Amino acid sequence: MSTLRVTAEILTVHPHPNADALELAQVGLYRAVVAKGAYRTGDAAVYIPEQSVLPPALIDELGLTGRLAGGNHDRVKAVRLRGELSQGIVCRPKALADVDLVRAAADGTDFAELLGVTKWVPPVPPAMDGEVEPRRPCCPGSTSRTSSATPASSPPASPSWSRRSCTARPAC
Repeated sequence: MSTLRVTAEILTVHPHPNADALELAQVGLYRAVVAKGAYRTGDAAVYIPEQSVLPPALIDELGLTGRLAGGNHDRVKAVRLRGELSQGIVCRPKALADVDLVRAAADGTDFAELLGVTKWVPPVPPAMDGEVEPRRPCCPGSTSRTSSATPASSPPASPSWSRRSCTARPAC
């Protein structure tokens, strides 16, 4: 399972090919769509990756109320804006106004806990909730073909039945 890191990053800004009021901020291998003129190449900003769950105060501050994914509208998800993929949020939260983001980017400081950002973990489907049972053999009286353990007294398994005859039998 991956871990969540909300870090300061040095941006590379590219023009958005399909919008006059938007630009693309490159953060490592990821891109985020940002407002035109908000950032320049070489600026430092905080990058909040996909699958992050934001606290209500940060959602309000960033003006993202009702625009995020999930039942509570609080989860960052990759979206296409004017045809370009945005894979997270680039911002400068007020909570980090006194932080030197250039130095934090060099140090790799994680701001997830300070900002109250957590990682989204999908719920376990009800059909998968519970104890795991051992797999039953395909056909009554047959041995599992995937089993590598065979009794020492028996010869190596060579099933006398074919796949067709096995599937023609009633289900176990």
